[in-house]
Amino acid sequence: MGSPLPPTLHTLTADDGVALSYATWEPAACNGSDAAAPSPHPPPPSILLLHGWSGSRHYWDPVVPVLLAAGCRVIAPDLRWHGASGRPPAGHGLARLADDLAGLVAALGRPASGLTAVGSSMGAAVLWAHAARHGCAGLGRHVYVDQVRDEE
Repeated sequence: MGSPLPPTLHTLTADDGVALSYATWEPAACNGSDAAAPSPHPPPPSILLLHGWSGSRHYWDPVVPVLLAAGCRVIAPDLRWHGASGRPPAGHGLARLADDLAGLVAALGRPASGLTAVGSSMGAAVLWAHAARHGCAGLGRHVYVDQVRDEE
C-alpha cells in the first residue's frame, strides 16, 4: 500500500516534564470538512497504535493506509526513549510508560466512537500496565499483537 499520508505531529509534555511525540491521521472523509457544521455521519472509530521496544510510530506505516481506507482515525505515539520522544536518563519502566499512555488518552479526550488501543510486543505490555494502574478509562477496547509475521 505504500507509505501513509503525512500525519499531523503533536507534542505532549508528560507529568515528569518529558516531551512525548505522537502523530494523528484523519480518514479522507473527515479531511477538509467544516468542523463547525453538524455531520450526518457518526464520528470515525479511533485507533491508537503502540509500537514495541526499539520501534517508533513508523512501525505501523504499512497499517495506517489500511485503517484510513476503512474510515478510521489513527493515533500513533513514539513511546519515551523511542522515535521523536524525549530520552530521559531514567524512567523507562512499564509503569512509567503506562502513565504516559494515561496522559495521552486524557489529552485526546474521549472520542465519541470510543478508542481502540492496539499494542505490539512491548506496546501490549504497556496496555496491560495501563489497565492495572489506571483501569480501562478512556480505552474502549484492547488488541494485543505478540508478533507480526512477514510472509514475503
